[in-house]
Amino acid sequence: MFTGPRLSREYADLRAACGGARCGPEAFDDFFFSHLGVYLGLNALVIAVPAVVGMFWGAPLISREFETGAQDLVWQQSGSRRHWLAVKMGLGVPSTRCRPGLRSA
Repeated sequence: MFTGPRLSREYADLRAACGGARCGPEAFDDFFFSHLGVYLGLNALVIAVPAVVGMFWGAPLISREFETGAQDLVWQQSGSRRHWLAVKMGLGVPSTRCRPGLRSA
């Protein structure tokens, strides 16, 4: 597993192997490119996981609105569509944003 302490230790070992002299750019390129797969994999994971979670979480919410016919009722009310969407998003988004902070505390 690649963790911060392990990468830090490997980088410190690279610096120590230079013997105090300035390492050439190829030494740092070798270090970076040897960890490139992990770097790209973690980037893909950070992008893909929220999208997948959002799809699985959002689909039931949207389907429930269509099943109950709430969208038809909303479009015929005097309130604007933006106001309705703001209320719907205003309840879900802050709770989603606060949940990781509460979990880490």
